[in-house]
Amino acid sequence: MLKVLTLLTRTRREKPAKKPRTVVATPTRPPTDFRAEAIVPGNNCCSAVKALAGKRYRLREVPHLPLAKCTMAASCLCTFKKAADRSGSDRRRAVRANASAPGPEKRKPEPRRSRKE
Repeated sequence: MLKVLTLLTRTRREKPAKKPRTVVATPTRPPTDFRAEAIVPGNNCCSAVKALAGKRYRLREVPHLPLAKCTMAASCLCTFKKAADRSGSDRRRAVRANASAPGPEKRKPEPRRSRKE
């Protein structure tokens, strides 16, 4: 009898099924890194670099040098030149400075919504 009781207590209990995880999509942010570089061709450069000379690339999108289509990969002297980061300055500062018109305040201090009683 004792053996039967120990066997009954040792039986495994079924675990409840786990709920599937719900994946919450996080909203994508616009890129905030606006640093850029341009390809500067060397003295004797190939036609692949000549076609891309001066074109700006974001820092994460810059192609590796020598390019895949470079015909002079062993003696490639092409480099990159950093472009100015235009996002560092506030270009709208001049507009904001002129936003307030000179003269007396014409806005009314009381609320615009009328109260219905």
